[in-house]
Amino acid sequence: MYDAAVSLGVPAEALVLDYAGRSTYTPVIRARAIFGLSRAVLVDPGLSPARALFLCNSLGLEAFGGWPTAASISRAPNCTGNIREIFATGRRLFGDVIVAHPLPVLGDPLPIS
Repeated sequence: MYDAAVSLGVPAEALVLDYAGRSTYTPVIRARAIFGLSRAVLVDPGLSPARALFLCNSLGLEAFGGWPTAASISRAPNCTGNIREIFATGRRLFGDVIVAHPLPVLGDPLPIS
C-alpha cells in the first residue's frame, strides 16, 4: 500500500507505516493508542472496507473510506472471499469489539502531527 500511495503522488513523508497491525482490528487500536489519531482515512484494496469502517467507528476512531475502483483491485471479489468476509466480520464484531477486547502489541507513543 505504501508503494501504491507513493506512486499515486502521496509524499512519502506523509505516510506512517504500522508494522504491528496484524488484522483489521489491531491497527484501529494502535491508531489511537500509539499514533494519537482521532480521525483517519481508510484505503482498502481488499474485501474488508465495510468491516474496517465499522471497527473504527465502534472503537472511537472517526473514519472515512476510500476504495480503489474494481479495475484496480488485483483480487476480485468472489464467493470464497465473500464467505470469508462474513465470518471475519462476525469474529471482529462479536469476538473482539463486544466480548474479548484483545490488546494488540503496543509500544511507545509516536504521535502523528
